[in-house]
Amino acid sequence: MKDSTKVELDAKLLNKNMVIQERRRDPQMEDFEAHLDFLAEFGAVQDQVIKPMMVSFGRYLAALGHRFFIATAQEIDEGHRYPVSRITLHLFLNSNMHSIHTEVPSYSFRADENRRVCVYKRNGVAPFGCSAVGHYDMQAITSDLVETHLKEFVIEILSVARENCTPIAPCGSRAPQ
Repeated sequence: MKDSTKVELDAKLLNKNMVIQERRRDPQMEDFEAHLDFLAEFGAVQDQVIKPMMVSFGRYLAALGHRFFIATAQEIDEGHRYPVSRITLHLFLNSNMHSIHTEVPSYSFRADENRRVCVYKRNGVAPFGCSAVGHYDMQAITSDLVETHLKEFVIEILSVARENCTPIAPCGSRAPQ
């Protein structure tokens, strides 16, 4: 917002000093600003720790013939007071792994309204939906923690796919006999 817009709004909302005092006294505004600071901190951790690790795992999987997509989002969930922010790694298994996955497997780190980082996975197999796999304070989100979570997820997804895959003839694979 431009400074001139703020000045104009302040002038229309009584006098500037009263507006500033009201802002300082409003505990909800202070709480909201603290939450925005938390989201900004999560944004830095997301860019410096989580996303590079997701890219590393995605590239590893791409070398095996799979595809990946990393999405970030900020949203306000219905019924919640504050925005949330998340980063999600989506996996698209190669066509040689026709499996029981009915949804795209994904793994998310989400900064929630309680100022915690929640980790969710969707393994793509019924029952549908996400399952929470951890809740952490921001300082606990390290490269080692992210790597451990993603490693377990990739092992689970590829194991489920291998156990339930149907070999197919295209792409140089051997047809079942």
